[in-house]
Amino acid sequence: MAYAQKAFKEVRLKTKVAKMETKGKQIKVIVEADGQQKEELYDRVLVAVGRVP
Repeated sequence: MAYAQKAFKEVRLKTKVAKMETKGKQIKVIVEADGQQKEELYDRVLVAVGRVP
């Protein structure tokens, strides 16, 4: 986790990507966390999934 926090501008845990779409040269992302939706614009997006063993 420490590497990811250094390598990326923002790391979100326990967050669901509800929708992604292009908006010009950016990507509009709608995320859900704590029962609320939030819309943000990004230049690049990396989505990863995992589970606790």
